[in-house]
Amino acid sequence: MGSQVQFKELEKYALSHTRFSAPADTEDDFIEQYISVLNHRGFFEGQYFFDSYMKYVSRAKEDAEYFLARSPLTFAIMALRQDIARRYFQHDKREPDSVIYTSDVVLMVVIWSSLCGNKDCKEHAQFWFKYNPLLQHIIPGMPSPKWMISPETIRFFLKMIPDNEFSSMFRQYFGDIKIKAKELLENIKKSLDDELESLDIKYRHIIGGDGQELRSSFRRGESNRKKKGAHRVSIFDCDCRNVINYTLVKYKNNESQAFMSMLKDAHISNDAIFYADALNARGELIDFLNSRKLDWIFAIKNNYGNKAGVTSISNYLKEHGDDGEHFHYEFNKKESSRIETRKYDIFPSHSLEPSQLGGLHSNTRTLIRVSKVTEEHLRDDKKSSVQRKSSVSELYFISSLEYTETNCKQIVHSLKSRWLFETQHNILDTVLLQDNQHCCDDNHLASIVGLNSMVLNVATFSREKMSQRGFSFVKHRNSETAARAPLISYKRVFSDFRDDPLLALEYLIEYFNTIPIED
Repeated sequence: MGSQVQFKELEKYALSHTRFSAPADTEDDFIEQYISVLNHRGFFEGQYFFDSYMKYVSRAKEDAEYFLARSPLTFAIMALRQDIARRYFQHDKREPDSVIYTSDVVLMVVIWSSLCGNKDCKEHAQFWFKYNPLLQHIIPGMPSPKWMISPETIRFFLKMIPDNEFSSMFRQYFGDIKIKAKELLENIKKSLDDELESLDIKYRHIIGGDGQELRSSFRRGESNRKKKGAHRVSIFDCDCRNVINYTLVKYKNNESQAFMSMLKDAHISNDAIFYADALNARGELIDFLNSRKLDWIFAIKNNYGNKAGVTSISNYLKEHGDDGEHFHYEFNKKESSRIETRKYDIFPSHSLEPSQLGGLHSNTRTLIRVSKVTEEHLRDDKKSSVQRKSSVSELYFISSLEYTETNCKQIVHSLKSRWLFETQHNILDTVLLQDNQHCCDDNHLASIVGLNSMVLNVATFSREKMSQRGFSFVKHRNSETAARAPLISYKRVFSDFRDDPLLALEYLIEYFNTIPIED
C-alpha cells in the first residue's frame, strides 16, 4: 500500500515538473513567458509578428490535440527517443540536476526540423522558436518557453556522440526498406517503357556501394583546406532507393574496408548483388563477398593489374561479336537534342584463356562490355546539310554470376539501375546542402551525415506516398495513369514540410508505422 502511494506521488511530481512534461506552468504564466521572450527579441504588442505569434500560441494546443487524435505518436518514435537518451547518457558529462535541455528532446526536435528542410544549427534553433507553442504539446519534456534554445546549444548536442552511435541508431530505426521495389512509380514507369523491364522476371536487388567527399569540411589543425574532414561511404539499395547503411572514413582509398564493415552490420539479403566502381575491384573485398555468398558486379579499368583483362574482353568481342556464347542487348533513349544507344555484350569468362584474364579475380564467371553511342538529334530538314556529331564510350565489368540467359538479363537490369546511388548524392548535395557544412569536428560531421541519411530515407518514402495522394496535382483516372504519375521533386517534399511541420510529422509517423519489407 505504501509503495502505491509513493508511486502516485512520484507520478504526480513527474507530470508537474518541466523536465517531464510541458507546459508545466499555469496557462497565464505560459503566455507571459512567450510575451517576455518576444519582448527580449524586439517584438512588441501591436506589431504584426507579435500578434500573429500570440494567436499561434492560443491555437497551438487545439491543433496539437486534433493532430494527435488522428495520428498518435507511435511506439517506434517513443522507443527512438528512449534510445537517444540511453546513447547520450554515457557521453553526457553535465550535472543531472541542472539539466534544462535533455538530449532526447533536442534530437527529436532536430530530426523533425531536418525533415522540414532545415540544414544547420541556426535553422534548427529558429525552428525551435517558431514552432515552440506546437512543440510544447507534441513532444513531452519540452523545456518551458522561457528556455529558447541557441544554435550553440544544438551544436553542443550534435558534437556529443561519435559516429558509431549515430550510425547504429540509423540502422535500427531508418535502415529498413518500407516500399516494395515493384510498387515504386519510377520502376513501374520504367517497366512500361522498356521491353526488357516489362518481362515477367523477378529481378534481384542491386546494392550499390560508393563514397562521397564532404567538400566544405576540413581537418582540425590543417592549413590545407583540400584535406577534407570526412568521406561519407554508404551502401544503397538502387531498386528501392533506400540508404541501408553509412559510415565516415578519412580517405577515399578506405572505402573497401568500410564496405566490409557495413555489410557485416547491415541486414542484406543473400539474394542481393553488390556493385562498386573500379577503385574497389580489389581481391580483399571480392574474397569477403564470396565468403558471405553474395554475388557481385565490379567495374574494371586499367588499374590493379586489370589492363590485360580489359584488352582481352575488347579483342574477344571484336573477333567473336557475332558468334559463340554471347548475349547482346541494346536500347535507344532520346534525351533533349541527343539520342543515346547503349549496347550490352556479355559472355562467359571461360571463353578466354586463363592467361588472357590477367589479374581478374579467379571467381569471375561473366565478362561484360557496355558501349554507349551518343548522336545529335536533328530535324529532318537539317539532317542532310549538317554532319551529326557522335561519340562512343566503353565500360567494362566483371561478375560472379553464372552465364545464363536469366543472369544476363539480370546483369543488364543491375547495370541500368546502378547509377541510382548517385541520386542520393545529388539530393544530399543540392537539396540538403551537405557539401556546405563547414565543420572539422568528427562527431559533428557524423551527426550531420546521420541526420541527412535518416531524412533522405523518410523523404523518399514520403515522396512516393505524396505523389499518389494528390500532391502532384494529376487526376488519376485509372491504375495505369496512376502508375505513370510524375513523382514530385524532393525540393517540393521539403517545401511542403517546411510550410506545414505537422504534415512532416504525419509522414514520419506513417514511416514508422509501415512494416519493413523483405522484397
